[in-house]
Amino acid sequence: MLSEGPWVFVGIPNVVKAWNIQTATDLSLTGPIGQVYPLVVGNDLLFAGTQDGTILAWRFNAAANTFEPAATLKSHNLGNSNYYSNLLNMLLIQE
Repeated sequence: MLSEGPWVFVGIPNVVKAWNIQTATDLSLTGPIGQVYPLVVGNDLLFAGTQDGTILAWRFNAAANTFEPAATLKSHNLGNSNYYSNLLNMLLIQE
């Protein structure tokens, strides 16, 4: 689970749930395959590491009040959530 501003994000199998606690907006961000591991926010993007070895990124579109897919990064599936955390941290450091 991750809280960023008015948003709360939870990664569950095959989806990232996003709730805006100020507006009661409830969104389901599709794209993940399998369990969603770490969630990280940086550079106005939400990143999620998934069970299939993919890192997905979404950007919030305020006009449409939704998150839109911004990038998909494929990687090797090592079955280790620390790998995803480290990879996500490296992505954010390289901004």
